[in-house]
Amino acid sequence: MTTSFIVPKNRAHSKLAAALTAGALSLTVTAGEGARFPSTYNFHITIDDEILVCTSRTTDTLTVTRAAQGTSAAAHSDKSYVALNVTAQSISDLNTAVNTIETTITSGE
Repeated sequence: MTTSFIVPKNRAHSKLAAALTAGALSLTVTAGEGARFPSTYNFHITIDDEILVCTSRTTDTLTVTRAAQGTSAAAHSDKSYVALNVTAQSISDLNTAVNTIETTITSGE
């Protein structure tokens, strides 16, 4: 079994360049700040109480999957804070991978 981890990057944050509807599948951050986010995928971003999965980034436009990890898709106001954050799923994935390695080592496989 192979675990796919999210892509991290320090200080990846910006603000929405325009309001976002609950059904939108892409968003634009402040001009020139898209490069703060990873250029490889997937990574999680948060806007207000919603977690989104970024699947692509072109300059300042991020393509996303909405309502990740049990959150709800919501409309977000212009200038809402957008950040790449460690989420509960990120920690859970790491714990699972480490436990699998430890079990394999202990059982001698």
